[in-house]
Amino acid sequence: MLEHAKVALALGSSSAIAHIWYGQAVGTHAKVVEPGLGQARVCNVLVTHWDTAVELSPDDPLPYHLLGSFAFHTSALPWIAAQSMRALAPGLRKFSAADAIGYLLKSEERQPETPHHYSVTNRSMLGRLYLRTVSAS
Repeated sequence: MLEHAKVALALGSSSAIAHIWYGQAVGTHAKVVEPGLGQARVCNVLVTHWDTAVELSPDDPLPYHLLGSFAFHTSALPWIAAQSMRALAPGLRKFSAADAIGYLLKSEERQPETPHHYSVTNRSMLGRLYLRTVSAS
């Protein structure tokens, strides 16, 4: 899968979908080959390609969903785990719950009339983030 994603990216470096799926392929490859630390090492690659997809296709809800999901999960990490992840993936920016909410809302704003299947996940994560906010206050 990763090799095909590399070819697709080489052929279409200005294609948002090529960047989306390259990021996905890198993450999946790391998860299979070296679970845990391997995934942490490629986080900056995923985020960079999903950011590029947003720049290339700002109306596409998928890269916002991916960034929101990533922010959702990383913002909930214990401090030491988040520090370790950023040490393994130099250049990875810190994501907050507010970042996750922002990306997920952007994904929802861009959903077509019949939303994509991941819209349910967006809404679930948004609800959990709102509950976290209420519980923290």
